[in-house]
Amino acid sequence: MPILKIGKNRGCEFDLYYELHSNDIKKEQIDQVTRTNNDKEKVVLIFGFLTEGNLWYENLKEFKKHEKYEYCTFDLRGVGKSGSPTTTYSSKSMAMDVLELMDFIGYNDAHIVGFSMGGMVSLELAYLAPKRIKSLSLCVTHAGAFAPLNGIIGMGKTIFIGSDLKKRGTILANILYSKEYLEKKSKTNQDKTNLDIFLEQFIIDNKPDGKPQPSLSALYGHIRTVNTHSVSKKRLLEIKNNLNINSTPITIITGTNDDLVDPSGSYYLKSILSPIEFIEFPGSGHMVNFENYDQFNDVILRNFNRVVKPISIIPSNDFLQPKQA
Repeated sequence: MPILKIGKNRGCEFDLYYELHSNDIKKEQIDQVTRTNNDKEKVVLIFGFLTEGNLWYENLKEFKKHEKYEYCTFDLRGVGKSGSPTTTYSSKSMAMDVLELMDFIGYNDAHIVGFSMGGMVSLELAYLAPKRIKSLSLCVTHAGAFAPLNGIIGMGKTIFIGSDLKKRGTILANILYSKEYLEKKSKTNQDKTNLDIFLEQFIIDNKPDGKPQPSLSALYGHIRTVNTHSVSKKRLLEIKNNLNINSTPITIITGTNDDLVDPSGSYYLKSILSPIEFIEFPGSGHMVNFENYDQFNDVILRNFNRVVKPISIIPSNDFLQPKQA
């Protein structure tokens, strides 16, 4: 199983579970592959609050059709198969977790895709190590803000609702997704709605014999991370300047009906980090990667392809001719 011990030099040693995905790695090999040796462009996918890396699986079905990329997903500290350090949780500490992971698996640089709290981690990563970022995709995230009131109330209800998993799941679904999406027929099962499919999986995952649940310390740590995350205008300008020096493309993605991350946070990032590509999905809730599956995947892959290839100068007989490296 690909588990890496990290954090020792920071006084918070713990296990970090990760997976490598590409069209060369078969499904049954994922638990065995710890590193690769290939010339594929590397991508690190960072999901958010109390979320395991396997939530990228649906998008990976499309991403892996493109042979030139290898993808790394992982469980953030305190979640899934990763351990729970006892030290302070923050978006900066999680960014340092990502750097240790990249060092170990040999990713000198990578396309970074951060979703929600993962976007907060990605901003800190861009500040700490701009030269290691080939492209940056910031999805439904912000530089520092509280969640909309509807989201705060809803999340509170899910914590204190008791043992009724269907009721808790319904509340959570309405925070994460738009009403229109939840009422639509599922693409995988036309006899059920998207809400039906969500609830079925939610109940399976949250049964006593389901997947491991985060500890109270991890729950507190993630809550602390989203509420203390703050990247000042000065630091955002440093990120912009450093990424511009390296010609690193940036894409910012948001929905208009997000109850977890106010879309104004994406507009603020746009105002500071421009020139960037800005994508807004009208009517979409927080989970834009599912509600707008095809469009979301296209936007992410397009940002990878916006990377400017380095130009090398090679001598000719009597003149110098630029050539794409």
